[in-house]
Amino acid sequence: MLLIIFLSLSLIRLPFSARLFVRSFSTFFFHSNIILSFSLSLSLSLSLSLSEIHSPYSFFLFFLSFSFFPFLSFFFFLSFFLSFFLSRSRFHHFFFCICLFISFFFFFLFSFIFFFLFLFSFFFLFFFFLFSFFFFFLSFSFFFLFSFLFLSFFIFLIYSFIFPIFFRSDIFSFFVFFIINNSFSISFI
Repeated sequence: MLLIIFLSLSLIRLPFSARLFVRSFSTFFFHSNIILSFSLSLSLSLSLSLSEIHSPYSFFLFFLSFSFFPFLSFFFFLSFFLSFFLSRSRFHHFFFCICLFISFFFFFLFSFIFFFLFLFSFFFLFFFFLFSFFFFFLSFSFFFLFSFLFLSFFIFLIYSFIFPIFFRSDIFSFFVFFIINNSFSISFI
């Protein structure tokens, strides 16, 4: 994180493409960091709570929570490359927001599907306790990831569109965004 701050401070007077690269990479890095920390804390808390009741599936659920990361990282890399390569003007935030909206849509769709699978397994396959608990865990995780992605997207909109209107300095908005993201990350941990 400190390396990105020093890079942004040193690349202020360079061309627009270099500043755009640093801003896109820093945005991608901070969003990945905060979602990764939230998912890790959620999986650790669930695994520890299950190990307290001596459940044999605690490690299975712990590793299951990491199954979201390839899908999540794909959309963040896609949004990063779109915001850097497809942008030649001030509309580079627009491409980033489109990719984030696609990721929100898929997370909401998956949480909706897993929630109905959980209802189906709960009402019609109640004797299969393992399947119902499995679907409940997936729907719970996708719901919280979707909510947290929406919160992170709202913070990104504040950073991208509101702060540059009142404060023309990119460094000020960058440091405000840095403080907000890390405070949310620490609070969720």
